[in-house]
Amino acid sequence: MLTMTNSGKSMKTLEKENLELQKKREFKAQYPHVIFEEPFVPERPSRFCKIEEFNLHSEKRGVDRKIFDEDLEQLRLEREKAMEECEKKQKEIEAKEIAELRKKTVHKANKIGEYKKQEYQDIS
Repeated sequence: MLTMTNSGKSMKTLEKENLELQKKREFKAQYPHVIFEEPFVPERPSRFCKIEEFNLHSEKRGVDRKIFDEDLEQLRLEREKAMEECEKKQKEIEAKEIAELRKKTVHKANKIGEYKKQEYQDIS
């Protein structure tokens, strides 16, 4: 006689599953072979480790940064020198223009023309 439960499984299948779960839960002791074996002892190497030279990244970066700063300073000096030369040329050009402008605008006196003498009468 098979009866169906809500999940659709028969009672026999549920009983089988319960028996399997009980068997899995049972504790089964195994033979203690670890007790009779010698413990693990790590072996030391027969020769010593060789220490190699190493370079820190910060040291390499410091050298690279120093080179970068020197290049940057050199570039800055070149720019300043170029700016000074440009300013010097500009001042020379302005001085020439001012001198030329003064030559053109400086008033030169003209000769006074000769006129006949006028005589004034006394009104007294």
